[in-house]
Amino acid sequence: SIEGTEVVSLNEAYSMQHIGNKLFFVSYGNNSDRELWVTEGSLTSTHIVKDINPDNDGLYRNTPLIIIGNFIYFGADDGINGRELWKSDGTEAGTTMVIDLNGNNRGLDSNSSDTFAVANNELYFIGFDLNGNETLYKTDGTEAGTVALTDDTSSLRAWRISNMYSYNGSVYFNGNTSVFGNELWKTDGTADGTLMLKDIYTDHDDGEPYGFKEVNGSLFFFATDEVNGRELWKTDGTTEGTVLVKDVNTGAENGASGLNSEDNNYYDYCRRCD
Repeated sequence: SIEGTEVVSLNEAYSMQHIGNKLFFVSYGNNSDRELWVTEGSLTSTHIVKDINPDNDGLYRNTPLIIIGNFIYFGADDGINGRELWKSDGTEAGTTMVIDLNGNNRGLDSNSSDTFAVANNELYFIGFDLNGNETLYKTDGTEAGTVALTDDTSSLRAWRISNMYSYNGSVYFNGNTSVFGNELWKTDGTADGTLMLKDIYTDHDDGEPYGFKEVNGSLFFFATDEVNGRELWKTDGTTEGTVLVKDVNTGAENGASGLNSEDNNYYDYCRRCD
């Protein structure tokens, strides 16, 4: 109702996520730079959670906020440790750095939401180790429970990982190596279980999988091969079960140019594959 409406004055509000009746977002007020804020829908309940960096922005404007259980995970820079992974339960005392991956340097690599994924209540992300190598990590939210899935001897170039998506307890993504280019990869949360699922575009070119979406137990995505161009594919998590759904635009011409999983045309395209 109009009588029950309160106006909260903020300069901006980005990356909104809620846990129960608490809405988390990135904003800044008159007396703070960009930080994590929370509200329960009233003027008195709207406040900064913690001033992580008293001298500058603690969070970027478009910092992804990722929910796992009763915690929000995000990247933040406290002005001492560089940009690292943090978590918050909505209280100042419960807002803490998960781990300092790279000493006083930046430990968290990307600020893009497609370089984070949640599987089995663990967060997968890209970060820098103490030697400055970009690495695929997973964490259960504790320092001891944060482990590297790749290292500087891995063929997978962690800095090229994108389009991370959780499916059936594993994380699938567009991964890159010098030999195969950008192809379909998956990880089960172990170093040995982090592997290329299929070389879709053979002959050392890029399959470039993207637009992941789970439908009826299968994981659908778009990819390019040398015969059919960019078309709709699906996987059940096995190499043998990773197959072209249909060559909608017959031949090497793309049938799925410019589509992504959030595009309404994605579903129109999928219906054409029936």
